[in-house]
Amino acid sequence: MALDGVGSSIICGTYCRAESLTTARGHDVIILIVECGFTDCQSTISTITDSSGLKFIQRVSFAPNDKIWEYYARTTFPLKSDNISVVIPGIYNWGMQVLAIRNANTRSIFEQSPRFPITLSCLGPGGISVTTCTAPMGAVDHDFIIASTAINDAGACTPSSGFAELGGGGGDGVLDIDYQIVSMPQGNFVLTCSGNDPVAMVADAISLPNAFGTS
Repeated sequence: MALDGVGSSIICGTYCRAESLTTARGHDVIILIVECGFTDCQSTISTITDSSGLKFIQRVSFAPNDKIWEYYARTTFPLKSDNISVVIPGIYNWGMQVLAIRNANTRSIFEQSPRFPITLSCLGPGGISVTTCTAPMGAVDHDFIIASTAINDAGACTPSSGFAELGGGGGDGVLDIDYQIVSMPQGNFVLTCSGNDPVAMVADAISLPNAFGTS
C-alpha cells in the first residue's frame, strides 16, 4: 500500500475549492478531507462534483466546533487531471485535501475495529486553545493511518514519530493532514499533533491487503 497521488489546488468559483488528481493505477481508494472554519462553521457542504464521474460516500461528519468531513470513492481506472470540486456556501475560510491510496484492501476498505474512525475535540474547558492534541488508537496492524486536524489558522502539526506530513489543502492554514503506513503489529498506537493550535481531529485507518486474512 502506498500513495498513488495527492491533489493539487486549482482555481474554482466563489465559496468553492477544487483539486486536480492524477494517479498511476486504477482500483485506488480516493479519500477526500474537508475542514470548515477556525473554531466554528456556520454552513455545510452543498455539492461535491468529480470530472471523472466518481461518487464520493460520506464516512465522517464531525462538528464539535468547526467541521471536518471525510469522504471516499473507488476507481477502476487511472485518473488524469481529475477535477474534484467542493462548495460550502457563504464560507471563505476552509480547506480540502484529496489523496489516492493504491493496493488497499479490496474486501474491506476501512479498519473493521469499532474504534475507527476516531473523532476528537482538542479544545480545553470553555473552548480554551491548546498546543497539543493526542489521539490514542490502540492496537493497529496492516493499516494506512490518516489523521486530519483542524489547526485554527496556525502552522502545520509536529506529528508523532513515523508520521509524514501530507499537507493542508490550500485552505488558509485551517487543515493539517499526516499519515503513516503500519505494516507490522503495533500496540497502543498514538498520534500527537503538537506545536500549533489544534481544534479537532479525525483519525482513520484504511486496510492493507492481508488484513483480517483478506486480499
